Amino acid sequence: MPGTMTENEHLLSLVSIEVLISHVHINLNIECHLPCIVFRLLDYPAVSIPYFDQWQIEEFHNVKRDYPNISWRQLLSDQFYELRSANGKFNFKRGKSCLFKTYFKTLYTHLLNVPLFLLLIDQINDNGTNDNTTQFIGSCNIKLNELIEMLNQSIIKNGKDIPLVEQQTFYCTLFNLMGTQIGT
Repeated sequence: MPGTMTENEHLLSLVSIEVLISHVHINLNIECHLPCIVFRLLDYPAVSIPYFDQWQIEEFHNVKRDYPNISWRQLLSDQFYELRSANGKFNFKRGKSCLFKTYFKTLYTHLLNVPLFLLLIDQINDNGTNDNTTQFIGSCNIKLNELIEMLNQSIIKNGKDIPLVEQQTFYCTLFNLMGTQIGT
């Protein structure tokens, strides 16, 4: 049950959210060459956490442009495909954060009802026309209501003048657009 809001609820707060991805496990029958996790909080811009650096992705696409009639599987070496473990696991061990100003009361109210959206996309470009083309693989939602309530209680207890940190670890199930589980 939500607690009482802080008394200075009309002041802007500087908030940072950090998403760390330990690993992504995808069913072996799902094809994903260049995985990337994208997260979006409320109406703020989406933030991507790619498995490969941008220069590597550009190199892969340049090679594909040079050999358009060869499949990705034939084009890329076996070592490339060994980055995905035998059971379908990509060890990301990467993360990103975003910093934004907002009214804490507004953020609190929204996060009690709206989850954090995580998308898994494949940055592979099969048509060779636009390097920004991606393919949706799956998604999951992460409820942040408990986390925002913990932060609210910390503000009530410690005041708004000191930096506060709260964290939670989540494991979520990835689903495709048809609602079928495709990984974790």
